[in-house]
Amino acid sequence: MLIIQQIEKTENRIVVRFSTDDEWAGFIKEASVENIYDENIEQVPDSIAAIPALCNLLPIAWTFDLKIHCPEMDDEFMKAVPEIRAGYQKMYPDMKFGGELTADRTVRNTYDASRCAVLFSGGVDATVTAFRHMDEKPDIVTVLGADIKLTDKEGIKNVNEFNSRFSDEHHLQYERIYSAFRTFIHEWRLTQTEALTSRNLDWYHDFQHGIGLIGLVAPLSYVRGYKTVYIASSYHESQWGQYKCASDPVIDNRLKYGATCTFHDGYELTRQEKVRYICDYADQKNVKPFLRVCWESGGGKNCCHCEKCRRTYMAVLAEKHDPADFGLAFTKTQVRRMIKWYKRHLPYSFDRIVLPLYADIQKAFVRNYKSEEIPKELKWLWDVRIGEKPFSKMNRLIDKVEKKLGME
Repeated sequence: MLIIQQIEKTENRIVVRFSTDDEWAGFIKEASVENIYDENIEQVPDSIAAIPALCNLLPIAWTFDLKIHCPEMDDEFMKAVPEIRAGYQKMYPDMKFGGELTADRTVRNTYDASRCAVLFSGGVDATVTAFRHMDEKPDIVTVLGADIKLTDKEGIKNVNEFNSRFSDEHHLQYERIYSAFRTFIHEWRLTQTEALTSRNLDWYHDFQHGIGLIGLVAPLSYVRGYKTVYIASSYHESQWGQYKCASDPVIDNRLKYGATCTFHDGYELTRQEKVRYICDYADQKNVKPFLRVCWESGGGKNCCHCEKCRRTYMAVLAEKHDPADFGLAFTKTQVRRMIKWYKRHLPYSFDRIVLPLYADIQKAFVRNYKSEEIPKELKWLWDVRIGEKPFSKMNRLIDKVEKKLGME
């Protein structure tokens, strides 16, 4: 059993300390986890303050049939836990989720919940969600320690600058959460367990990040009075059954605590529809949001050569907008390499999740451009049959060689 032993609240810091037995030892690096907020959180009840830690421990308990005990727990959260676990069961029907959360007592927490928050990374999904709820004046909440490591000082500085600029431009409150939620556990060891390797799953993406990120907002919800916490969708509803992900309506929408609920936003929109929404909104409001889409580069900026940067560049260009206006300032060399990479990949079935996104990009180009407007270097895109051929071993070998040589 893992037992919550102590919750320390000092000004804007929460440290949750716990003890574990041998069954937990292989999954936990440290017997505590610290979260730092922009707000003073000393008034937050322990039954709420424990939620950030619990939301990152519960998926471990469920997956490996382990137990967690804490002195007191929020009543609404306690009721939601079985429902959230059922969401995981629906996402992974071939797995059996067990585990147990117990508490000496439950507490009914009430607070004036009249605001809302958007979990905000600065990417396409989060930006659309922020724009869609502007009339609610949401707080923009960024978790540092998620895709940007706490040791990446330059990345944290840049992300804070980008997101502060966004919130200032739209007259919103910017809230930061600094968290070790990814490093207090053995993320790599969890991914290497037989339960995950046999299914080609990744711990953070497939089990932790949805509930983990939402749970971190709980103390802030109590202080700021959030009725709803919005988390942006990563996939489209038509893709259900084709992907595995820790963040999904069947999981996120079941998470509740105190007077706060969660909403998985934008699930009905394709990625291209989201890019179009951003472009239209930018035109209407005369703004140019920096889209931080890259998860591969350090420093909190876009590398402009990974698949996701390239895909977003093409999606914006397909809507007849300049990608450079949205933080994707590709050099001529980067564009040339991108076109070369696409010619070797798009005709082949190299990724069943990503390929439909390129089909949508292709349709957007056809819809938005007249034949005489087509950029010369992209004319081939109009006729290519996306994903028609099997991706060969030779193509995979070329990918590996070019990546190793920095030529991709």
